[in-house]
Amino acid sequence: MGTELKKNSRNDVMDAIKAIAIISVICGHSCAVLPYTHLRIGRFVQLYHIMAFFFVSGYCFNEKKYENNLSLLMGSRLTKIVGLYFCYNAFFVCIHNLLSRLYLISDPLYSRNEILYHILSGLLFNSDELLLYPFWFLPVLVFSLLYLGLLFKLSSAFKRRFRSNILCRVMEILCAAGCGFLGEYLCLSLKSESLPLHLQISFLAVPTMYIGWLIKNYGRSINVHIHRVVYILSALLLYYLTKTTLFDLSVNVLGNHAVRFYPITLLGICFCYSLATCICSHKITRKAFCYIGKNSFHYMALHLLSFKIIDYVYSLIMNKPAETRVGFTNAYNLGEILIVLSILLVTLYVLGKDSVLRLIKKQPHRSSGKADE
Repeated sequence: MGTELKKNSRNDVMDAIKAIAIISVICGHSCAVLPYTHLRIGRFVQLYHIMAFFFVSGYCFNEKKYENNLSLLMGSRLTKIVGLYFCYNAFFVCIHNLLSRLYLISDPLYSRNEILYHILSGLLFNSDELLLYPFWFLPVLVFSLLYLGLLFKLSSAFKRRFRSNILCRVMEILCAAGCGFLGEYLCLSLKSESLPLHLQISFLAVPTMYIGWLIKNYGRSINVHIHRVVYILSALLLYYLTKTTLFDLSVNVLGNHAVRFYPITLLGICFCYSLATCICSHKITRKAFCYIGKNSFHYMALHLLSFKIIDYVYSLIMNKPAETRVGFTNAYNLGEILIVLSILLVTLYVLGKDSVLRLIKKQPHRSSGKADE
């Protein structure tokens, strides 16, 4: 490659990284071994997919806007994330009994009072909906952003006191590293247990977010040095590591040795960044991946539901007993077909949602035009 990308391509690269991360999540939830490759896809993608989201969040973090206004940071993030979390949780609670009656989930039916309770629980990031399990990640994101905001607030005060950018960077690095060590310590100490809202992972995420911020501010020429060989080599190394290393942040599993967590995380981010850069060098792939990346929240929310819809249709076509649909995350071994179909289903939903929103926005203009006439 070796050529400069367009001026706005850095944002495109970040969107493409988010797309790679969410597609990796879908792959990891759909099958243990990728057909025809013998690749343990779940173990492969868990080496990087969640931390890739944190990397992008750090890259996009506006420290000048938020360093002296943490209430603005939390207000803007909480309004959007809690709002979407609440809406999706309410939706899944409302269809819970239907899914249970269709044998798509094994959970018991809700009473009316339980429906109300579970809907309101969404305001506290407390969802028990099985198909909304990937949302454990969202409160972690909110708190890790808060920690990063506090880091830059402290850095701003440090800079006013000592007037040295170098000392500020050193202080930031030490604070980020301290958060990382605390996160690793908590994960190892808690083992399979967890703090409320997985708060131990929010500490673990801060160094990765800070690295994203550093690359945005000090690595502007990095795209020039990204070649296809980078993601090929990083992918091969990650493949080799799947034989000896297992990450699962949702249950505090950091591999055999915690000291390897951040080097492997950085290798995974290198894989995502280099692959995203190559994707963005072609118009068609850039548009497709950027669209998925911009809507990654919806893919995160709906991909398990899409699995169960596919299970339902497959069971009807193949005349399978209803009881066989209940498997989680998916009931039948459909391999890469399940991945493609689930991405397609969620994409159709997002396209439909966007079309409806555009029509709603245009409607007032049409009515005002008729009034003028």
